[in-house]
Amino acid sequence: MIAVVLLFVTRHRFPFTTLAYILILIHYVVLMVGGHYTYAEVPLFDWIKDAFGMSRNNYDKLGHFVQGFVPAIVALFPGQTTHLQHGLFYRAIRHPGTPELAAGDRPSEGLSLQTVSSVASD
Repeated sequence: MIAVVLLFVTRHRFPFTTLAYILILIHYVVLMVGGHYTYAEVPLFDWIKDAFGMSRNNYDKLGHFVQGFVPAIVALFPGQTTHLQHGLFYRAIRHPGTPELAAGDRPSEGLSLQTVSSVASD
């Protein structure tokens, strides 16, 4: 509930697209249903398990998918009018080939490139 209030209060300062709000709602519902019944005992997925002869209730798989997919989509498509578009995180996702994000500019990438090149030369 706190997240819903925060999204409502910050909707003008940090607007998301309609798709992002819908996906956040779906994510919220999946988490609430999983928390209410526990992920292994959601009644609808018990019915699906029995109807299709599955060995287990797969609601946890849906929950894990939603927990990975929704935040990724929300991060990829922030609102079109926010200052987030000018941040490094946004540019890294939307424009990975920009010069400031080229391979080797970050210490971890430079180290991995050196390691790969030294292994390749051996």
